Amino acid sequence: MLLMGGVRLIVLLTLFLNISTIFALSPPSTTNKSSGNIGDDDSYLMKSLSNRIRKANQLPLIFRETLLPRQVLKITIKHGLFFDLIRKRIEDETPYFGMLGIQQSGEPMARGVEVTLLGWEVNPWKTGIRLQLKARRRLEIADYLEENRDGGWYQATIKYQDSSDDETDIRLEEARQQAKELTELSKKWIQLARKHERFDDQIDLLLQDLGQIPSWHDAPSECAFWVGALINPTPKIHLAYEMRQKLLNAETAHERTCVALKAMKTSMQRMDPLFRESVGATESSTTTNDQQTEESFE
Repeated sequence: MLLMGGVRLIVLLTLFLNISTIFALSPPSTTNKSSGNIGDDDSYLMKSLSNRIRKANQLPLIFRETLLPRQVLKITIKHGLFFDLIRKRIEDETPYFGMLGIQQSGEPMARGVEVTLLGWEVNPWKTGIRLQLKARRRLEIADYLEENRDGGWYQATIKYQDSSDDETDIRLEEARQQAKELTELSKKWIQLARKHERFDDQIDLLLQDLGQIPSWHDAPSECAFWVGALINPTPKIHLAYEMRQKLLNAETAHERTCVALKAMKTSMQRMDPLFRESVGATESSTTTNDQQTEESFE
């Protein structure tokens, strides 16, 4: 009897050890009663985190005016999504958003600027609010547009742009020389434009908004954007053809200085017959032919 009991004990212990070994070697279960597959949970969590990061980098967008950095826009809004957005941004103490223009085709621009609300007031008739907006950083839509669920305005993940790409432009030296010419011509343009002001001190007020022209050597792109803001101001002065969208869409410093220089010379030829003669018959003829394919003056 004792022998049989000992044998049974040994068999039971062996069976127990084999079962324990099987469980030790078996991979952990990937099922979870509360949430299903753990691998799916990880994928869901990563996707959720990615969505939260994307939404944190989103910016409300208004498609209305094409602006360049440093420009100041004064407008009155009375109702609609723009009005609702402004009220929301003031309440949230985030007084900035993206503003992009509309192309001639009717399609919205993919590039624009971040604007900051400098001030606002109710107009004298209490039918709307008067806004003063300052264009600052350039931006580009980096993702698809989506509608804000609460407000109804558009928003998107955006990517800010700067002029750090100037250094990679293989035609940087040409861009610098053109920016240098822009710097010199801008002084003459300002003198001519003072004779065509639509109200007193328009050019002086414009220059206060724009500040000093950036260095032609260190920042040729910023120099081109400054000139664009000068000759295509808000409110319009109608002395140069509209080229702000071309500037925003240009990819290199050389392209930007080319656009700005061409517009500057065309504007000066329009204001000053003597300047037209000074640039020479060949260049004048080329500019005239090119103008036929350009947008009309503002």
